[in-house]
Amino acid sequence: MSDVTSMSGLTAKMLLATAFIDGHIDDKESKLMADIITKFEDVSVEEQMKIVDGFKGLDAEGIIKHISPEITAIGTAANDDLKKMMLLSMSMIALADGEEHGNEQALIKTCAAAWGM
Repeated sequence: MSDVTSMSGLTAKMLLATAFIDGHIDDKESKLMADIITKFEDVSVEEQMKIVDGFKGLDAEGIIKHISPEITAIGTAANDDLKKMMLLSMSMIALADGEEHGNEQALIKTCAAAWGM
């Protein structure tokens, strides 16, 4: 079961997972996420930090497993446009630091496959 309670929280968690899955959040990834997430008035900085804390100590496979409830929720409830927007947003975060890490690619491919994209 997901530990986020809103679509904004769900989106924030997916973007944070994309940024963190390579072991750190680059300053450029952080700025882009801040630009996106600040539009979500119901996702506080404290909630964002709680999400990131949930990723600490996990390897890429562990992060994907950790967010599997969110991946499933999006696959079940979201329409194709929202799924495409989520994949595009995740790709933008992955490329924000100038390189796409293999773990970021694996997460995006996992989501695309789960969502039938």
